[in-house]
Amino acid sequence: MEAFECSGDWWLPENPDIRISGILKYNPKGGADLELIGTFKSIDDLLVLNNKVFSAPTIILGVTVNGKTITLYKCFEKSFNLSFPGLPKSIFYVNIIFIGCHFKKEEEILFDDISISYSNLEEWTGISGFKQDTEFDQSGHFKKTTYIYESPKEIEAKLENYNIYIIFNFGSHSNLTYSFNLKQTIFINIKPPNPLGFRVYLDGIMEYIRDFLSLAIGKAIYPRTIIGKSKASVTKFANGEIVLNDIQIFTRIGTFADYSTKVYQHEMLFTFRDIADNFTIYLKNWINKSSSLGPIYELYFGTFYNPSMYRNHEFLSLA
Repeated sequence: MEAFECSGDWWLPENPDIRISGILKYNPKGGADLELIGTFKSIDDLLVLNNKVFSAPTIILGVTVNGKTITLYKCFEKSFNLSFPGLPKSIFYVNIIFIGCHFKKEEEILFDDISISYSNLEEWTGISGFKQDTEFDQSGHFKKTTYIYESPKEIEAKLENYNIYIIFNFGSHSNLTYSFNLKQTIFINIKPPNPLGFRVYLDGIMEYIRDFLSLAIGKAIYPRTIIGKSKASVTKFANGEIVLNDIQIFTRIGTFADYSTKVYQHEMLFTFRDIADNFTIYLKNWINKSSSLGPIYELYFGTFYNPSMYRNHEFLSLA
């Protein structure tokens, strides 16, 4: 969820031959804007309402200068400028960005599973695949250090409508001269029996899991990475194997998103190890009770995610 900018060509799915150059700008706190040097409007549109015609295309497709395919979802034209002489300029606000796939219709935006890496998730689980072995010579001087990484076994929780997995990812970065960085990243993987639209994930199970982890950790948590898998983007190998590609997903996280605060286990209400023996039961109870306790969840976690709330309002929400 780091800020980025990318240039490319953009078009509407129903008019693929009309492509307009522009820049997509994203930051997690403010969301995304697409700035076009041109317009999707027709001549007739430009003559209506003194050039103040605003549109809300569901989908805008794009290809960046380095070849990435992008789908912009739930867009709204927030400004349009037409001057003579000169080119028209349009700016669209974008709710959701999918990088790695073109979805031409809203009903095609289906995901087989979604994986999310949350802030402080590694600290909450407390599970590591790293092992270190240090050797010294006979005089006690350092001789050698060996690091071994063995991926921990994934953790599964079978719910009524989803399977939830805690999965472990490993990466490394090195300049091969004076530094070598090893990193374990933990994801919450959500896998329903059948593909679902992204909004179904976002407004349902993803929200419940985020609140469950916020309750446990004792502070607001935020997604650092969201990756989806869809049959709309696959790689086919010569042996017939088909692999679903990673689709990066970016949304507006909010004004108060804070990735810098690390919470240690002794500060948390409870950790994964506290509930490991009955992880499925706790998670299932939390989600099942949401139908009756949803308004309570919203009032309570509203105090987490809105630190600028007036103290009186915070007190009333907690009460």
